[in-house]
Amino acid sequence: MAKGRWGIWTKKKQGDGRLAGLGSGMWVWIAAALWATLWTGMAGAQERWSCDLEGEVLTFGFDRGDLFPGIEGEPPRRVLGDAEFRRGIFRPEPFVMPDGTVGFHEDAGAVGQRMLVIAPDGAARYSDTGPGETLTGRCVRMGS
Repeated sequence: MAKGRWGIWTKKKQGDGRLAGLGSGMWVWIAAALWATLWTGMAGAQERWSCDLEGEVLTFGFDRGDLFPGIEGEPPRRVLGDAEFRRGIFRPEPFVMPDGTVGFHEDAGAVGQRMLVIAPDGAARYSDTGPGETLTGRCVRMGS
């Protein structure tokens, strides 16, 4: 046994093809770290939606990875998405239901509340209690 280049104990034979200092067990850890990095990247993918609501365009995005349940004993984390509608940008709270329904909710206190609900088939309903407005239309997922 010899201490390798990075301080890892390994049995290295002359010309065995392994990188200096990395025993065969170390490759398992490297593969696991790489998989964890890729998995985190996939879970945390930004999801984007584009909606046509009676001729007006609303875009909405959020990071699904942020929606995972919090850690027990810690306070809940407020998750925000981003939305753009009528040349205004706002930061609503996204939601994902078990049946595939997605959307957002924003409570602006005395000004009112905005809510978008997108059914699994793409049918959408947007409501804004401030001006008392309800719009319907269709949304499509733009990818991740």
